[in-house]
Amino acid sequence: MILKRRAILLAVPLALLGPLAIQAQQTWANDDITPRAEAESKRSYDISKQALDSALAEFAQVTGLQLAYDAALTHGLMSNGVQGNFTPRQALNRLLMGTFLQARFTNPATVTLERTHSTELEPLTVVSATRVATPVNQLGRSVTVVTAQEIAQQAALDRNLNSILAKTVLGLAPSTESMSSFGQLLRGRNFLVLIDGIPQSTPLRDGFRDLNSIEASAVERIEVVRGGTAVYGFGAQGGVINIITKTPAKETMAGYSEIGVSVSTEEFSDSSVFDTTHRVSGTQGTWDYLLSGTYTQHKGKFDANGDRIPPNPLGAQGGLADTDNYDVLAKLGHAFDGGRQRVDLMLNHFDQEQDSEYTFGAEGFTTETDPTPDSPRWITL
Repeated sequence: MILKRRAILLAVPLALLGPLAIQAQQTWANDDITPRAEAESKRSYDISKQALDSALAEFAQVTGLQLAYDAALTHGLMSNGVQGNFTPRQALNRLLMGTFLQARFTNPATVTLERTHSTELEPLTVVSATRVATPVNQLGRSVTVVTAQEIAQQAALDRNLNSILAKTVLGLAPSTESMSSFGQLLRGRNFLVLIDGIPQSTPLRDGFRDLNSIEASAVERIEVVRGGTAVYGFGAQGGVINIITKTPAKETMAGYSEIGVSVSTEEFSDSSVFDTTHRVSGTQGTWDYLLSGTYTQHKGKFDANGDRIPPNPLGAQGGLADTDNYDVLAKLGHAFDGGRQRVDLMLNHFDQEQDSEYTFGAEGFTTETDPTPDSPRWITL
């Protein structure tokens, strides 16, 4: 059986893309407010959860300490309160926990409040929901971002994007383990697939090959926006899956190479998967470039009992066993207007060919003496 699948994407998008980042803050939870040894005696506290201002006032009344701070620091903040036996320092620590404020004893009877030095990174931004880089916390939609690390972790077991997304995106149906994504729905509805914002789906005559158009090694991250949208045209009743390709390195030239081999523990002789990826990229002034190539060879697939899994599980849709995959990604970008705008030229060529001696067992191709799924057959489609 010989099946061929090719996808070529050529695009010149103009975009304002924001970097992927994760918002993080460090929570201060240290009982030792000052470097001096704790010397106060413990007492009982019963301060309930309430506004921080009123909690501090109640604390000052119980301890007799004088609190000095700018009212703007505590405006709108809540305290979880404190119950139990603690020293004044420990009790004040618990009142301030989670507020990013810290207390400093200027003398035994006076305490000042100040903001802690927290680490704040850029918020997580996506471009798929509105076509403009927007922080996730400003969107009214459910969004999942599958990072490069998650993609690499899943690709170590299965390089097919259908399978990777099925394991990392809530609401996405299981993979069909074939060339086709027929029946794989997002929240029970069809979804629109993009590569760098360029639609790959063909809703009028859907071939269900849109997720099988690029190698996992060429992907930087995948943005999944749930819910119907017409931002990229029709066909996105269940949402949008935007595949963001690799970005060039910041150095003048950087290279990456990877080679991997895997086999089934139940069938060593005909189950190997060989893959190799090589990539070179860099940035020179306002120009950047990237060239990446991947070759993957899949042999037969076997279940836990060592029986061969049909290489064409959905009939004429094509499977992943006995396939050779080629993917070439080339990008050239130029930033202008002080880096606020850029133009990118991107070419992706994906070629998948299946050549198998086995058929899926349709009527007319089998005999009693030649049962499937282990029936050698040469079928050319």
